[in-house]
Amino acid sequence: MNLENILNDRSIRIIAQLLNRFIDRERNIYRFDVIDSVKRARSPEELLDALYRALREVPSLTRATGREVLVPSANDIAKVVDAARKSKEDFNMVKNVIACYALSYSVYVGEGYVH
Repeated sequence: MNLENILNDRSIRIIAQLLNRFIDRERNIYRFDVIDSVKRARSPEELLDALYRALREVPSLTRATGREVLVPSANDIAKVVDAARKSKEDFNMVKNVIACYALSYSVYVGEGYVH
């Protein structure tokens, strides 16, 4: 995948949107560790493990923030991991884009902006 495709990939944006929920400026919640685990992944398997850990925290995150969380589908997760497995360069771009989008103020995935 080239960078433009990665930047515009809906599945990547959905996963970034999930991670974006771990930062809630209004409620003073800053779980950078969850996003950092994606950024620090050294392999597609570690990336998948980081996503698993984030997904495990969705119920407590929803309770803490009072906000709905868009959970990625199995297809979204598979698509992102597949993109990350194509090459080391793609892997680095995928995890960097996810982390950068997650740290942005909002992540647009097609249905609307999430703050």
